[in-house]
Parts: sequence; C-alpha cells; structure tokens
Amino acid sequence: MVEPLKEPKIIQTMTSPFNGCSCVINKEYAKEMCTEIQDIVLERLENMDDDEMKDIDRTTISNMLTEFKGFLCIGIDDEDSVDQKLESVKLSMALRFLKSSNMKKRLNGINQIKSIIEFTERSSSSSDHMRRHWQDDDSPRVSRWLKPEYLCNWLLENQLLEYILGENSHVEVVKRSTSVLKFLSNCKALTKDHLDLLWKCQEDKHEATVLGVYETINEVALDLEKDALDYIFTKIESIPLKKYNEQTVNFVKEFTSNACRVSRSSPAANLVEVSSDDEEDKDIEFFVENAKQIVSGEIEEPKKSVPEYGLPIIFKLLEQSNDLGSTALKALIEILRYKHLDMFKISYILKSIKNLQDGKYVHQSLTIITSILPKCFNSKDYESSSQSHVAIMKLNEHFDFIKLTIKNIERYNEVVQSKMVGLVNKGTIPENIPKTCFEGNILHSDHLEKLLEFIEFSSIYTGGEITIGQENIEKLWNLFVNTSGIEFDKNLFLKWMNKERFTKGNIQTINQRRIFTSDEREYIFNNILCQSDQVDKKEITYNCFK
Repeated sequence: MVEPLKEPKIIQTMTSPFNGCSCVINKEYAKEMCTEIQDIVLERLENMDDDEMKDIDRTTISNMLTEFKGFLCIGIDDEDSVDQKLESVKLSMALRFLKSSNMKKRLNGINQIKSIIEFTERSSSSSDHMRRHWQDDDSPRVSRWLKPEYLCNWLLENQLLEYILGENSHVEVVKRSTSVLKFLSNCKALTKDHLDLLWKCQEDKHEATVLGVYETINEVALDLEKDALDYIFTKIESIPLKKYNEQTVNFVKEFTSNACRVSRSSPAANLVEVSSDDEEDKDIEFFVENAKQIVSGEIEEPKKSVPEYGLPIIFKLLEQSNDLGSTALKALIEILRYKHLDMFKISYILKSIKNLQDGKYVHQSLTIITSILPKCFNSKDYESSSQSHVAIMKLNEHFDFIKLTIKNIERYNEVVQSKMVGLVNKGTIPENIPKTCFEGNILHSDHLEKLLEFIEFSSIYTGGEITIGQENIEKLWNLFVNTSGIEFDKNLFLKWMNKERFTKGNIQTINQRRIFTSDEREYIFNNILCQSDQVDKKEITYNCFK
C-alpha cells in the first residue's frame, strides 16, 4: 500500500519522473498503480487543513494537477474520468481558497473560479451566446467533462454568491465576481435573491464599497435579462435624492444606458413592438407636430416601448443648486447623445422648453436644448439636414424661441435688480458681478452668455430663417444697455452683437453666418447706435455691418 502523503507539494516531485514512461511500463501494473495513487492524492488535496492552505497558492495547485494528469494517463485510458476527478478537485480547492480567512487566498479563489468559468464556457460549442463573453487569447483550452449545466448547479448548491455577497463580503472579491453573475444570468439561474444580496452588500457601507458594487452592476448589466434590470432599478428608485452624489449620478447614467440597450433587444420588449428607426422617426414627428399641446399638458406623450429608467431621476436632479446639479446636467446630455436613446431626445427637449416657459432651471434647459437638438435629427453642428430644419422651424412656430429667450432675460434681470438692491442696502455690493451667482449656482456671466447663445443658435441653426426682428432687437438693447446698469452686461451684449461668426461647410469650406438680416443691421446702425448716448461710437467696430 502507498502511505498517505504528508506534504502536498511532494506530489509533483513524485509523479513527474513517470511522465513519458508509458511505452516501457507494464499496462496492468500502471493501471493499478495510477488508480491507487489517484485516490490517495485527490483525497489528500481535498482534505488539506487551513495551515497547509496558507503555504500553497492556486498556481501551484494548477501546475500540480497538470503534472498529475500526465502521470495518471500512463495507466488510465479513460481521459474523461481523469478530467472529471481533477476538475472536481479544482472546484473544491477554489472554494477552499475563497472561504479562507486570508484576503490573498480569497482573491486567488475567486480568480480560480473565474478561470474555471472560462474553461467551461469554451467547452460548450453550442453555447455561442454565452461563450462570446469570455473569449480571450489567453483563455484555457476547452473542458472535456465540466459543462455549463454542471458548473451552474455546483455554484448554486455551494451557494457561492450567497457567500461572496453575504455578511462577510469584501468589495475586492465582489468586483471580481462579475464572471459568476454573468454566467448564472446566461444560464437563467440568477435570481432576485442574488440581486438583493448584491444590492444589500453596499448599503450603509464605505464609499469605496458602494462604488465597487455600482461598478459591478454596470459591468454585468449588458448580460442581464430585462426583468433583472427592472428589478435592480426598483432598488435605484429607493435611493433618496438627498443621498445622491457624483458617483451615484454616474452610476445611474451608465445603468440607464445599459438597461435601455438591453431593453431594445430583449425578447420581452419585442413582444410589445420595440420601435424601429422608421417608427422612431414617426414618434419624433408626432412630438414636433403636437409639441405645444404636449408641453401644455393638453395631450399625453406617446407611450415608449423602452423604459426611461434613470432619466427622470437625473432630470429631477437639475433642480439642485449645487455641484450635483451640474453633474446631473453633464450626465443627462451625455446619455441623451447615445444613438440607442434617440426615442427620448425630443421628449427631454420639450421638458426643457416647458422649463423655459416657467422660468425654471433656465441655464440647464438651454444647455440641454442646444446640446441635444442638433443630435435629435442626425444633423451636424449648425449644418442642419432638411428634416431637422423643418422640425426646428415647426418648434419655433409653437414656442417662438426668440421671444421665449427675451422673456427669460427680462425675468432674470428682475431677479438681478432685486438682489442688487438688497445688497446695496446691506452695503455688500459684489466686487466681481460677472462671477456672482444671482440664481442658483450659475455665474451671472454664464447665465447671460447662455441666453444670448440660444438666440444665436436659433438663427444660425436654421440658416437665418429664424430672425430676431427689429422689435426684439430694441428689447435686447434696452435690457442690456439702457436699463441694466451693469457695465459687464452692456459690454457683453455689444461684443455678442458685433461678433463675426463662421461655420464649417460641407467640403472643407468656411461659411460666414449672420444673425441679423440686412434690414436688421441697417436698423441697428441708424435707429440704435447712431441715436444712443449709452455707447462710445469709437468703441464699436463695424463687423456686423460688413
């Protein structure tokens, strides 16, 4: 009888000399010897105590089993049987490592399980969908015995996710569990209980843990079923807005993008007829034609085939008059630029127009409109396609962008004047008015520049078909020059009025763009500049009159 082995590492030393001896060793003796040693060695490995586990790593185990397989093949012809036993040992050892109290061992364990998943997926030639997620030049060869069905059951029976995501969870192990989550999802074995555990392991934890779980969710999102994503979103909805920070906003942004992408292609979504590009164009056309009634609430928006997920949350966060509001604005614009969210673009443009009508979150709303409107109809910058040109003109018929902007300038001037009076009475006049925030956290200079930019945008985007008009020019002059009382406002408007503007043409050409018609330029010169005592004529150049 062969005595039990005391040192696991000696296995490799004892068996390696036999490799390559199959042609000279007696077959019957080799079979008897290999079978007996196989049972002893595998039992010894599976029963290593914690102290022995500290002194060995997964690479040593892997190399040991590879060498041992070469030895066993000398006397055992059934390779499938050998594979079955060795791969079972690998699973057991990986689980032992994962449950070790030593952090390095735990990471070794989860990394070994990840390798086993790769190993298993490559073995399943019929599982193209699942296999493609792990194809890699460095991935191991395919498994002869270990198949996805067995591995899935093993993961469930050993409650692997329950352990990884349970009370003793560690963010570094959780972040490395993405392969397990994807694998179980692709096997239709990821449950709501698993998702509950994933979400719970970041609740009331340190920021690094919360961020790690958020990253994990977004990394696996494209491999989850729509129902799973919908369930995770119910967790997101439970986060109070007052607990949001930059990391939360970016998490919701990425999750929304991923969830919408999955929803568009899911079988469940196809049952309710996910919109094709042509149908989405018709939806946009409906929004444009009925924009006024939609904004006023007379008719409801058409129901979309894909959930909005976190878009309403991010839009709501625009109300925050702090850095979080700025983060939300940046996130909303970024996500609405994605092609697979085209069906939401016009909706949020109309929501922003509603804000302008109500005089709410004006700077943010103008930023959304000028950033998203050119992308809504697949046009580039200010060079609009015929489709977008007609749509913008139609929207302007509904809302009169120039008058709407002037209305907001008037309202904002009233806010500034009121606050300036209050500051003067207190004897605390701001030293730098352009860098003062009179409304929310938007600088005075930024707010006025954005309002004037929108007038410019409306005119140039439509090739000058949206005109400012003499009456509106007179109002702007009065607001910025005659009644403002702030030198910065007057100078800003004069520079804006006199600025030369150019846009790129189709074939590497530069086109000059004017925001004033020839009649308007003549009116400005004769009826405003020449008649005004508020402006030093010598300071006015003649660019806008060329």
